[in-house]
Amino acid sequence: MVGSDDFAIRVFKGEELVFDINEEAKVRAIKCLQDNIWGYALESGAYGVYYTRKRLWTQKQKIKATAVCGMDFEIDE
Repeated sequence: MVGSDDFAIRVFKGEELVFDINEEAKVRAIKCLQDNIWGYALESGAYGVYYTRKRLWTQKQKIKATAVCGMDFEIDE
């Protein structure tokens, strides 16, 4: 999984491109949170979560995120 300068998030399996997702700005951070669930942060201040190709949640702030991490608040896993 990589973020590119052309505003795309690309997912590879080995050297083969599995899929890509176009975003609105350059990717600043990307992190796998669980199997097939990953978070991202963009240069524009947007950040969110994807489940494979489906965007589950997104938000935009004036303050730009510099890192992405995940945690289980219910402590059920």
